[in-house]
Amino acid sequence: MISNSDYGLRPRIEGNNIPQHNKKNRISPCDIKNYIKESIFYISGKIKSLFNYIITKITRIKNKILGYLILPSQSLYNHQKLNSNLDTRLFDYVDNFKKIQINENGIKLNIIICSPSDREDKNNNRCSILCNPNASTAYHFAAEIVDPPGMKSRPSIASAIFEKGTVILWDYPNTGINCDINEENVVAEDQIINSAEAVIQYANKNYDNVDILGLSLGGGVATVSLERFLTKNKDVDHSKFQVAVFNSFTTIPSVVLPDSFKISSFLGWLVGVGMDSETAVKYLISHNICTIIYNNSNDNVIPARARLASSVESNDQNNENLFVFTELSRRYRHMDFGDNAYKMLSHLEQKYLIQDKSNEDVIDASF
Repeated sequence: MISNSDYGLRPRIEGNNIPQHNKKNRISPCDIKNYIKESIFYISGKIKSLFNYIITKITRIKNKILGYLILPSQSLYNHQKLNSNLDTRLFDYVDNFKKIQINENGIKLNIIICSPSDREDKNNNRCSILCNPNASTAYHFAAEIVDPPGMKSRPSIASAIFEKGTVILWDYPNTGINCDINEENVVAEDQIINSAEAVIQYANKNYDNVDILGLSLGGGVATVSLERFLTKNKDVDHSKFQVAVFNSFTTIPSVVLPDSFKISSFLGWLVGVGMDSETAVKYLISHNICTIIYNNSNDNVIPARARLASSVESNDQNNENLFVFTELSRRYRHMDFGDNAYKMLSHLEQKYLIQDKSNEDVIDASF
C-alpha cells in the first residue's frame, strides 16, 4: 500500500484543514517599524533627487537666459559662416595671422595671433590682448585689421593697436572661433573670465610685456580676469602688464539699476552675475598695474553712474597708476571713440618709450 509519506507529502490530519503557521513567520511590531523607516528613507531620497533635478533644470534655464543677455553674440551670428569668412580673409595674410589652439589650466581655446610683418623680430617682446564687446567676435576685429578704413578716416581701435605690435584676438566660449570647443550650450560669467585667464596665462608665458584691452563687456573681462590671474599667481612680474578699458562699467548689475547700488548688488549676487570691474581696478592700481580708462559722456548704453571712469576718477584720481580719459562730445555713442580714445592708446606707449630709452642708455654705457 502506498502512503502519502512515500512521496514526501505532509500527512493530512482529518478534521483540520486549516494550515498551521509557525510563530517565527508572524510579523512583529519591530518589522513594521523597520518597514516604515525604510519607506520613509526611500520616499525622502526620491523627493531629494526630484528636488535636485528641478534645481538643476532651473539653474540651467537661468544660466541660459543670463548667458544670452550677457553675451548675445552666442545667438546673433552664424559662427560657422563667420569662421569660413575669417579663413578666406586671412588667406592672403598667412604670414601675419596665425590661428592656434592653447591649453592653459585645462581650458582649451582658439586664438588668432596677428603680427605686423615689420615687427617680426620684436614679436616676443610685446603683445596686446583684445577682449571683445558682447556683440562682436574676433572676425569683426580681424576684418578691421585686414581692411582698415581710408587714409582720411580715423583708424579703428583694432587697427591702431595692430600698428603698435602683435595683437591676440580671441572669442569667448560658444562664439566665433571657439563655438565648437565649449561643452556647454550657453556660457555665462565664470566661463568667460576663466577663458580670459587662460589667454593671459598664454601671453604671460610667451611675451615680455602684455597689454590687455577691453571694449564694453570686454572691459569688465579684462580687469576682472587680470585681477584673478595675479591673485592666483603672486610670483608673476606685475610690471609687465598694462590695462586699457573702453566704455565699460563698474558692475553688470549697476548697468541695469545704476541708482540703486545695494539692490543691484543683491540681485546680481542672487542670480550669479557681477563682473565687478570697479573692485578689480582698485586691486590693479594698488599693485602698481598701469590702468587706463576711457568713457564716453554720451554713451547710450551704460548710464552715467554705472560708468567705470566716473567711479574710479572720484575715488582714486590722485593714484599715479590710474589714468582716466573722458569724451565730452555729444556726437559719440557707446561704440564710438573720439580723440581722447586715441590719446589713451598713445599713453600706453609711454611704458615702451621708457624701456627703449633705458635700453639705449645701457648700450651707450657699454661703449
